[in-house]
Amino acid sequence: MLQTGAILVNLAIIFYLINVFRSSFRSKTRNIHSWLVLTATLWLFSTSFYGLLLVFNFSESILPKDSVSYLSIHAHIGIIGWFLLMVMGVGSRLIPMFLISKYTNDKNLWTIFGLVNGGLISFLLFRTLGLTPSSYYISVILVLAGVILFGLHCKKAYDVRIRKSVDEQMKTSLLSVLQMVLPILALVIILAFLPSDKNQNITLLYGFVYFSDGLPPLFWYDLQNTSIYRVEQSVSQKKPIKAKRRLRKELFSEKIYHAMLIAYLLGFVIFIVGVIILNNYLLKAGAVGLVIASFLYVTNTFKTFLHQPKKL
Repeated sequence: MLQTGAILVNLAIIFYLINVFRSSFRSKTRNIHSWLVLTATLWLFSTSFYGLLLVFNFSESILPKDSVSYLSIHAHIGIIGWFLLMVMGVGSRLIPMFLISKYTNDKNLWTIFGLVNGGLISFLLFRTLGLTPSSYYISVILVLAGVILFGLHCKKAYDVRIRKSVDEQMKTSLLSVLQMVLPILALVIILAFLPSDKNQNITLLYGFVYFSDGLPPLFWYDLQNTSIYRVEQSVSQKKPIKAKRRLRKELFSEKIYHAMLIAYLLGFVIFIVGVIILNNYLLKAGAVGLVIASFLYVTNTFKTFLHQPKKL
């Protein structure tokens, strides 16, 4: 059953990969945003295929060592290659668009592209060759430089924006770009404590901080604002600007959003403390806060999609 499930997941990702490449190559021109997304999709397939090998390795001994020994490679291909590059590809396009900013710097984005991919590839080489953990600092520095440049790119887009009034969702999204540095700092701590077997909870902290710190706020804003924009376009194409502003308030609840942020921040901080001191009660309390935040986000999303325009 495990092997069958892994095969089906890989087939689904192959179809997704084909769809992404077909959509991209239908266009005569491909910008850096497209290449970031395309490369992220290739890393996604690499992650799933590598996971398939690990699944078969449990029973067939395909790889030299047991599957657990290769989990760090599998995890970082997905975290850096898929998630981080996808966030950068989508964020570098949508953040300036929603800020109504004319700032573009393809050279900077290509540098970010090279740094992140270079950092990931160097890590895979160092890990495969069995080099000492101190060599991983090279990979960490490359990825950290890419994240910092991405943050500066978003800041410059913010500085030259046309839309002067920035909503709370966008501020949260921009703040989450800065928070993307935290997982890398956690990774530095892991490298410092790697020789010790008493600090395995720090490894858990790294994964949790990455998936729960920088990514959710970015996805919340980009996905929800895109949904609101699509509904606005379909409902109020010929309405005046004031009517469109009223419609946006009907599509999105600021109170629910603020409650979601409070639940998220409390859950995030409490869960981190629970991981550090290994307290199950704090871990459960933090998880409850994160689940409540997710529920509130879904509530706002349904409010957008189920909106019925008022009849005049």
